[in-house]
Amino acid sequence: MNSVALYLLMESMGIEFEAVFVDHGADWPETYEYVEYFIATGRPLTVLSPDVGTVEKRRFSKLMDYLEFRNILPSRAKRWCTDRFKVQVFNRYMETPCFVFIGFAADEVGRATMSSTKGAEYRWPLIEHDITRQGCIDMIKAAGLVVPRKSGCYVCPFQGAKEYRELRKSHPDLFCRVRRLEESQNSRITKTGTQWKPYYLAGKPLADVVSLGRENQLALPGMESMEYPPCQCGL
Repeated sequence: MNSVALYLLMESMGIEFEAVFVDHGADWPETYEYVEYFIATGRPLTVLSPDVGTVEKRRFSKLMDYLEFRNILPSRAKRWCTDRFKVQVFNRYMETPCFVFIGFAADEVGRATMSSTKGAEYRWPLIEHDITRQGCIDMIKAAGLVVPRKSGCYVCPFQGAKEYRELRKSHPDLFCRVRRLEESQNSRITKTGTQWKPYYLAGKPLADVVSLGRENQLALPGMESMEYPPCQCGL
């Protein structure tokens, strides 16, 4: 959402720029739908793909494929996933010297630090113009565009239980894929006998995050409003 508002702000200011979206494959499906919608409005957008290698000489363009191959989850502490599958991809693409404009809103000022690194000067136009998240929504509506959902990975450790319950309800196939990975990694940790503790994306097992009591049952007449649709993943 902030990135869309940033795009519109740059347009209104008459600043020449290139908008870049890194497609690592793990954004919510609604984000990819919005990218197609946004491009269809006639606004150019450069889409980049990662190319991440492993010591086994495997190459990955999709984050979830990489996570499943390594049998690991993203880390809250190190955020290597963002670095390898987004930041490094963009850094290899950009040509310096340049300005890099990032869409943090004015109520996220704590996330922004003015800096210049290797010929790239990082700027935060929404903050500089005191545009909050609500201001971003207002800008998008004023431009006659649909307001997108907040972007982010569906396997992100910074998501809360609410988002994972939404994922289970809206995209049960993706929820089950993440749940399999979480259980597989923790099973591996347990078998190694190390002092590492189980690690859960939402602070507790995804199996406990949602109510799974009736998920494998088809809705009976009059019970179509059940919270979660049937799931065929076998978990």
